Amino acid sequence: MHIIIITPSFNQLSYLKRCIASIADQVTLEAQRSARSSDHSPLPSGSGSTITVHHHIQDGGSTDGTGAFLKEMALEDGRQRTEDCLLASEDRGLGTEDGELRAGNDEKYNAQCLVPSAYSFSYESSPDKGMYDAINRGVELAIEGIRHEAKGTRAEISQQPLAISDQPKNPKGMRHKAQGSRRGSQPSAVSKELLANGKKLNADRLGSDSVVAWLNCDEQYLPGTLKKVVDYFEVHPETDILFGGMLMVDDKGKLLACRKAMPMRKLFLEASYLYNFSCSMFFRQSIWEKLGGFDTSYKNAGDEDLIRRAMKIGAKTAVLDEYLATFIYSDSNLSSDPAAVAEHERLKKSSSSFSRIFKLSINVIRLVEKMVRGGHIQRTPVEYQIYGGDGELRRRFVCESPSCKWPDQHTPYLMSHRLK
Repeated sequence: MHIIIITPSFNQLSYLKRCIASIADQVTLEAQRSARSSDHSPLPSGSGSTITVHHHIQDGGSTDGTGAFLKEMALEDGRQRTEDCLLASEDRGLGTEDGELRAGNDEKYNAQCLVPSAYSFSYESSPDKGMYDAINRGVELAIEGIRHEAKGTRAEISQQPLAISDQPKNPKGMRHKAQGSRRGSQPSAVSKELLANGKKLNADRLGSDSVVAWLNCDEQYLPGTLKKVVDYFEVHPETDILFGGMLMVDDKGKLLACRKAMPMRKLFLEASYLYNFSCSMFFRQSIWEKLGGFDTSYKNAGDEDLIRRAMKIGAKTAVLDEYLATFIYSDSNLSSDPAAVAEHERLKKSSSSFSRIFKLSINVIRLVEKMVRGGHIQRTPVEYQIYGGDGELRRRFVCESPSCKWPDQHTPYLMSHRLK
């Protein structure tokens, strides 16, 4: 199954580097080995819970060096990492053993080595009309780019897996380069197997119902998140939207609060607020296209409007009782902006008469369900790994006494005005 992830960006380069790293390492050799089915089929199998990811950065014209970074990453770093992955099979002890891949001794190297054709990257840098407009644009470009890439990869095995846009506004202009060994030698047997299977993965993208998500610059996926998401969607084909839990951290990575995902119910949403976080939301491409993406007239509450519309048309939602992402809490988050208050008041007017009249009773039931499901307390220590600095390595954190309360005991904006 393929996952399309969009990151809207504007002058947040330091955060963006961490965000990108947290997505790219979801398809490392180690991650793909763990994603194989129980019958130990060769990696990648092209079926079951194999993960392929396309990450598109939609930048709004940043002036902090983001554009130069994205261009450098696309033109140099992406291709180099993929080429190094092929060389790893020859130079670092990667081989086959009873039909399985086994890694070499350099754990750090292998942990960062991307599987050929499992990860692709693109970007566009141009003015937008806000975050939701950027995400809509990014999804459109990514889907068109993937279709073009898949058509282009059917002809030859050694296709460059990274989709690089030299002319961002023309996704059909995404360049591809045949990949081989820098030493002029032929790829090893393992390299050939990876590339051959990679060809199938790319070709299969056109015929699959991809998963769509967005991850903001100040957010990161936790290790193994995308594998868990793909596994769930494949086992539950009836699910349109999947929600997961989220860890709220400060800029240094310290845990501030655990936010567990709760079942999304139409009446609960209308009577309260969007109580699950966007960094842990995943949509089937079919439901995303049916909804038509975000209503860009919203600048702060578009995600709640999107879920409200999904519930109205009967979208099937589910909850994964796992922490899937981290979110950096700060006073600059959009949901704390005063302009958001007016947008949520606008959303309230679209709520049913029943939810408005019985709002208090509905919220009591919602909070009781949250209590029964353990949403108010985290009884065990929380261990997590996130990127810091320039996104070079994940750092391990352990919080022995985690809290599920909002940071600093402040009543959050999303509770204070929407429950009046």
